[in-house]
Amino acid sequence: MLRWLLYVLIVLSFAGRESYAQQDRSPSIEELRRGIVRVGVDTSSTEKSSYVWVATGFFVDSLCTVATAKHVIDSLGTDKLGIRVPLPDSARRALLLPVRVTHLYDQKDIALVRVNRRNRRNCTSQAQHQFVLSDPQRLESLMGSDVFIIGHPQIASTSTDFPIYRRGTIASAELENFGEPIILLDLIARPGYSGSPVILRGTRTVIGVMSGRFITIRGQAKENRENGFSVASPMTVEDYLPSVEWDVSSTRR
Repeated sequence: MLRWLLYVLIVLSFAGRESYAQQDRSPSIEELRRGIVRVGVDTSSTEKSSYVWVATGFFVDSLCTVATAKHVIDSLGTDKLGIRVPLPDSARRALLLPVRVTHLYDQKDIALVRVNRRNRRNCTSQAQHQFVLSDPQRLESLMGSDVFIIGHPQIASTSTDFPIYRRGTIASAELENFGEPIILLDLIARPGYSGSPVILRGTRTVIGVMSGRFITIRGQAKENRENGFSVASPMTVEDYLPSVEWDVSSTRR
């Protein structure tokens, strides 16, 4: 009963945010970029942090919950994870914030992380854009729809905090990879885009999380760069529910 009630409240919350965006105006690309973060790990063995940034994440609520790709967390480990949040007035100045994992999905390449409490206070991401997640039923009829991704691909010798936009099309939303549902995208995503939001161009809602450039063909993982395809994990409002359940369980402790 509690899970059902939480789900209803979440759907109403995201529906309200999406309705506002459609009736008033859709957020600009620049506004969307303010909800994008870099994901990395502190490799230092001393008290002074030294982060290596390898992937992308994006805010999904005002409580500093960030969605990213699960395989990124698997490769980095759960210790010393952090995100890099650009300050509004400068893309070359940013906050480095430690995060902890709140949920890893079994059947999807999706992870949720949350910024640790700062100065005994809960973090707030009100100043950043909070992405609206899609309704679950909308994924079934999206083949051919235009989408775009925003993230931090590894394309330069020196990294910056300027998220980069890339446009593509949904080639299929009906396939599975190792038993996991996937969205096949007609675009090429470079390393670093993992964890980026896949956004419908028309509504600016998130329908998935970038996973990689690989798909299984006859039992073997094949890279699809030569074919121009990339793979994303579907993400809808239902996938946000574990974050709320984590909040409830944390409050009860």
